[in-house]
Amino acid sequence: MKFDKVEKLVKTYKELVAETGYSKEYTYYELVYNVTAFEGSLLTESEVVDLLKYGEAPKKKPEKHIALVKDCYTALQYVLQMTKKKKPLTVEVLHEISARIMAHTGGVCKGDLENYDSSKGEFRKGVVKNASRLFPDYKRLPSLMGQFCDNISKNIRLADNVEERSLLSYNALYELLNVFPFGEGNMCAAFLIYNYIQALCDLPVSFLYKVDGVRFLAIFDQARTMGNPHSYHVFCFKQYIKFLEEEIAEMNK
Repeated sequence: MKFDKVEKLVKTYKELVAETGYSKEYTYYELVYNVTAFEGSLLTESEVVDLLKYGEAPKKKPEKHIALVKDCYTALQYVLQMTKKKKPLTVEVLHEISARIMAHTGGVCKGDLENYDSSKGEFRKGVVKNASRLFPDYKRLPSLMGQFCDNISKNIRLADNVEERSLLSYNALYELLNVFPFGEGNMCAAFLIYNYIQALCDLPVSFLYKVDGVRFLAIFDQARTMGNPHSYHVFCFKQYIKFLEEEIAEMNK
């Protein structure tokens, strides 16, 4: 992987944003479309734009998906506001991001021993498993997520180039998807926390493309199974290059 290409693209992107006054409005709409599509939303990209820009909700799509898109956009605005203030990533911030995502689609969930409220961004209080793996015990989540935030803050201070900062965001996404700290909305939360770290690292806020989602999940599962995230890192860097090249092309029109 030629990391100098990523470095050059980031530099060009920032220069063009400064020169053109490029509005990131549609970039953020596209981000919300891709993030919520990973979560299962059936809204198309044009429907997401119509909903967020013009307030026009699609008539034949689930109300829950419409609410998720609107709430994810609200959560993204929170991420951008907090990172502009250089607010460190903390457990409280994790809860707030999740709460905003699940504001109108979450609610009281049944836990193993006690219930919890996903609309408040609370960590899950039950076991999560699928056919191939068991996620960490919910009792460990407060300490796991506290350590996660501490490590992010420490590593942001140590990362001094685009490659290291990018890897920090990719590894955070990888870790969150291996933990599933929340009862609902984990894909959206993981991607927006990924964006939070990008913004804190002064990197262009991006997304992974849902059109490449099947390949992403296959590479992610392979990396997890083998205990080697190299192929996952390469995939994420290629997605970032794709994003930057598309944004640069748009600014050069």
